[in-house]
Amino acid sequence: VKENMNNIKAINATLTELSAKVATLTSYDLLYDMSSLDPEINHGLTSGFGAPTTLDFDFDAYRYLRVFAVVNGSEGIIDLWLHDRVKNDYSIIVCNTITTSISLFKVSVVPRNKKVQPTYLGIYTWDTADAAFKLTYRGLDPTKAYIHRIEAYK
Repeated sequence: VKENMNNIKAINATLTELSAKVATLTSYDLLYDMSSLDPEINHGLTSGFGAPTTLDFDFDAYRYLRVFAVVNGSEGIIDLWLHDRVKNDYSIIVCNTITTSISLFKVSVVPRNKKVQPTYLGIYTWDTADAAFKLTYRGLDPTKAYIHRIEAYK
C-alpha cells in the first residue's frame, strides 16, 4: 500500500507538471490584431499590414509567433520560431478554392531588430495551354497580402 501511495504521488506530480506545460502551449500574448479596438494591439493598423510596413515587438520572452495573414484572398497561418532556426524568412503558402492559383507570401522575423516584416508576394496561376503554373504577380502590394493577427507563445 505504501509503495502504491508513493507511485500515486509521483503520478500526481507528473500530471501537475504536464498540465502546467499544456497550459503554456495554449496561452499566448496578443501582439497585434487589426480588429482590436485597443490601440496598443492594433498599432493604428486597422486594415492589417503588408509590405513595406514593419511592426516592432519585444520578442525576448517568446519561443515563437503565430502569424495570421490574408494572402491573395485566402487565409494563411504560420508559426515563426524565434530560437534554434537557420533563417529569418518564412513562407505562407495558400491556394485558391479551385486550386488554380498558388500564392507565396514571404514574412521575415528578425529578433535582433525585434521586427515582423511582410515582404514579397508571388502568385502562380495554372496555365491550361502549357499545363504549368506560371508567375503572374510578384510584388509588395499590401492589398493582396497582409498580416491581420500575431500571437506570441512563451
